[in-house]
Amino acid sequence: MPSFLFQYYPEDVFREILQVYHACTGLHTQLLSEDGMLLINVGTAAPFCVEFMRHLPPHDTCLQQHLEAGRQALRWGESYLFSCHAGLFHIVYPILNKKTMFGSVIAGPFLMDEPDSSRILELEKKYGIDTRSLLKLSEKAFELPRINPELANEYARLL
Repeated sequence: MPSFLFQYYPEDVFREILQVYHACTGLHTQLLSEDGMLLINVGTAAPFCVEFMRHLPPHDTCLQQHLEAGRQALRWGESYLFSCHAGLFHIVYPILNKKTMFGSVIAGPFLMDEPDSSRILELEKKYGIDTRSLLKLSEKAFELPRINPELANEYARLL
């Protein structure tokens, strides 16, 4: 079933905008509906995230966190930089029409500093992740884009 969002904003326009944003930033970019369903996906999910999502409890998913971040951005009325379950950064921007949220755009993940083993160990404590998966996560953390805070703020403004 088509999203309510596409009744007001054409899907092909959204797809083009997200593709341009992805091309300029290199960040995985997604359009979510007002209820958190994935509508458009541009780029590839980070291998770190694919591995990490296997360890999240069913009641606390990444999509749920992204939806809540979109609601927070709505409260702020602008793009919002947030840290996810894994301590990675994302940018979210609410899609509004007459102060009603129709969905949101999520860009990320990325790091603002070098990968840190203490961050990985925190995930082990919080989610009970086994050693083999921790090693995979640690390895995949080095594949994540690193963006300095000033550029992250500019990416948020661009979104």
